[in-house]
Amino acid sequence: MKRYLVLTFSLFYLIQPTRLHAQGVVDFGTKVSVSQSSFTIKDKTPVNSNGNLFYLDYVDGTSLHPSIGIFAKDSFVPNLTVEAELLYLQKGASKTYHSMVTTAENPDVLTEETNTVEISLNYLQFGLNLQPTIQLGQLDLYATIGPSIDYLVSVTNLPREGVKNVTLGYDLGIGTSLNRALHVPVFVEVKYSGDFSSVYSAAGKYWNSVILLNVGVSLM
Repeated sequence: MKRYLVLTFSLFYLIQPTRLHAQGVVDFGTKVSVSQSSFTIKDKTPVNSNGNLFYLDYVDGTSLHPSIGIFAKDSFVPNLTVEAELLYLQKGASKTYHSMVTTAENPDVLTEETNTVEISLNYLQFGLNLQPTIQLGQLDLYATIGPSIDYLVSVTNLPREGVKNVTLGYDLGIGTSLNRALHVPVFVEVKYSGDFSSVYSAAGKYWNSVILLNVGVSLM
């Protein structure tokens, strides 16, 4: 994980403002995010164990992760920008189990014990988004739509050989720039990040589903 974070920040520092101006880039900066992710599991099939059929106890609840990334924007026509974005993005799901157990100190008393299982899929995600913008008072409101490609970096609590290394997906979202309203180069976004295919198959097909809250800072 550290190696890919270093790569992300290295790319960021290699971007120089004078070079970006020369290439027509109108904005660049960094984003930090909180993502809520889960699995949508389709085509569930029972598992055969010694002639007995049963369904797996799927881990498909929501989990929260931090993310970080960089972006650059260019504009070809008024009120429409194109954003290139590179994120270190964590996806996955979790599930908490509750059970009643006894302890050595109190063998005759049942106490509740909780155990959370979390599956994490860690990606470098590159997105290319169109952002049409409208002005509403002192706010600049925009939509975000575009394709993305995810490169798998690491996996936790899932067999790595069964997870796709590269996944194509899409981003849909809305955002607002606070620059004119608060005179600070900050923007806020809410995005949904989905995939065009499942990422893992085992007694069902696992699809990623992620909602991101992004806070970005423009450095240009």
